[in-house]
Amino acid sequence: MSDAPVSPLALLRFLEEVRKRDLERTRRRIAAEKQRKAERQRGTQARPPASRSGCSVLSGEVVDR
Repeated sequence: MSDAPVSPLALLRFLEEVRKRDLERTRRRIAAEKQRKAERQRGTQARPPASRSGCSVLSGEVVDR
């Protein structure tokens, strides 16, 4: 390693690159979460409606009919 001082411009460029990578990573995570949300919605819509199983819940109790 050298002991030469690093210019402020070089430090700012380094910071800019780090922030660009962070922003790109954040955008990828946002896109992935949007994709997961869309897949969950499609899955919910594709599922048949819940069938009546002959039991109901009253006051927290399951009562068979």
